[in-house]
Amino acid sequence: MSLLTKAFPVSSPIHAAASAVAAFPADPAQVFKALENAKLPSLSEADLSTLNKTIESIVYVTNNSLSSSDFALLSLLHPLLSKNEAARATFKNLSRYVNNLQRLDCVQKTGLFPLIPFTQSSGSSLTFELPSSESKDQSKQPSQPPQQKQPAEQKSKEQSQQQSKQPAEQKAKEQSKQAVNDNKEAKDSKKDAKSAKSAGGDDDDKSVQIQRVDIRVGQVMSVKPHPTESRLYCEEINIGDKVIPVVSGLAEVISADQLQGKLVVLIVNVKAGDLKGAMSAGRVLVATSVDGSNKKELVQVPDGVKVGERITFAGANPDIAPDNPLSSKHQSKIFKDLHTSGNKIAQYQKLDFLTSAGPCFVPSIVNGTVA
Repeated sequence: MSLLTKAFPVSSPIHAAASAVAAFPADPAQVFKALENAKLPSLSEADLSTLNKTIESIVYVTNNSLSSSDFALLSLLHPLLSKNEAARATFKNLSRYVNNLQRLDCVQKTGLFPLIPFTQSSGSSLTFELPSSESKDQSKQPSQPPQQKQPAEQKSKEQSQQQSKQPAEQKAKEQSKQAVNDNKEAKDSKKDAKSAKSAGGDDDDKSVQIQRVDIRVGQVMSVKPHPTESRLYCEEINIGDKVIPVVSGLAEVISADQLQGKLVVLIVNVKAGDLKGAMSAGRVLVATSVDGSNKKELVQVPDGVKVGERITFAGANPDIAPDNPLSSKHQSKIFKDLHTSGNKIAQYQKLDFLTSAGPCFVPSIVNGTVA
């Protein structure tokens, strides 16, 4: 550290870091606590530039141990370089130094220095700046070429370096995998919240799906045979604010004379369209037995109900508007939960079809389907 402190004024954080760790051995916990207590100021860009120039002539040899000075300098540089990719690219010698230190086992075991993702252009151990020609004029002796190491010695060193890198690389992979999982969970959570919001409530609320449907009390104003299908009727049904055309398979359920003027329960927000040559904008609800007899009955309303009244369900929010129109996907899903109870009450799941005068019902079909 003395070589580095000579390049800085006494007021620099470098001197403060050196003073903070001077009384401690190379114990990471003690050094880190000393640096925290010292409340060191951040390094300025000028400090970093000077430090980057000074450290280019220092060769750090990996020996899996740190001096207090190394630890102090790492504590100053790591937070800055981890948050500033531009600084990593600008101060390549500092990046080289920190990259070497952060991968040591003794540093990784402290848990204080998460791996910084250095690239080859910003401090990889394979890329660093060489001293300029001006910085070499103090050394007049020609440099001696390094002695070539024996193959066995070189192989041993490579194996040692590879082993020291494995724990850090494994930890980096685990952190990356955890980040991917966290991101996926966050996206799934956001998607679920969006679905619940669009439905008008929580998915656990049994009234949520049925609120998509606009079910009303209607009165049949006219009944005609379908032009091509004998089992179908073409009806004009008053739903309170308007009269809509409806094609329904009621010819085998009730005679045209009996259907004329009758109050029925129907869905009025289905997508209007042509049904075998006749326009239909609603669906009259009919119960079907499940005992094999295939008996069918109209869903009926109690006396005193007004034409156009909307069917409600216990716990449903009346302020939530139905879909317009109801999609075929939601319609199919909702129909799976329409049925009659043991008391012949029309229900969605366990929620009764309610009117101002009481629940909707069928004359005799118990535990049948409704569609």
